[in-house]
Amino acid sequence: MPAVQYSVVTWEFVLGSLLVLGAFRPLPWILAIGTFFAFAVVSGHLGMIGQANCGCFGAIKASPWAAFAVDIVAVAALIFARPKRIEWQRATIEPLLLRTAVLLGGTLATFAIIALGCTLFFGSIAATLATLQGESLSAPSYVNFGSAKPGDRLEQTIAIKNWTAKPVRLIGGTSDCSCVTTSEMPLTIPSGESLTLTIKLAVPESNAGAFTRIASIWTDCDQQRTIPLRLGCQVE
Repeated sequence: MPAVQYSVVTWEFVLGSLLVLGAFRPLPWILAIGTFFAFAVVSGHLGMIGQANCGCFGAIKASPWAAFAVDIVAVAALIFARPKRIEWQRATIEPLLLRTAVLLGGTLATFAIIALGCTLFFGSIAATLATLQGESLSAPSYVNFGSAKPGDRLEQTIAIKNWTAKPVRLIGGTSDCSCVTTSEMPLTIPSGESLTLTIKLAVPESNAGAFTRIASIWTDCDQQRTIPLRLGCQVE
């Protein structure tokens, strides 16, 4: 989600600045430990469900396991560079509350400034993120169909956004006994707009556990001929 991605980017910028400047220690250190630990949990989850690209490095495609390794190294480095005892002793309750208030205020101010810049230069936060990630067309990288039983036939809708300056046609895609992405094609997405597409998934007669399926949507966009999708559900 663009709002979540934007919030994470802003938080990383503020937290990184405080760590580099050495301001308000040890509060930023505690927050950095928690942040990178949370990133590691998310990256590990994406790796376990089989997602190919974590989306952590913009246009650079990277495995979630690579991001997981970076997060773990970051946590280890922060533990090694932990604040000294005298810094902990200086962090009494009143200064800690004041520093927390200043940190939150600085984060909100940075959030607003970056949001204004994104709107002025790219039109929106979502458009900025798509540009930084090198996307001409955007769609969910993982489509979760929820819980299912063997033999179930499921449907899920996804939104596809066209970030290019001209209309893009969806001309085909995966269509077999277990997955259909083409039932509504061909479709045209006007420039700067989005549409919803129904994806159908047939759950195989298998044992309980996670079921994932890789699918594709083909387009006439020169910059992005294929939209990859990873479909999944939990078989009960």
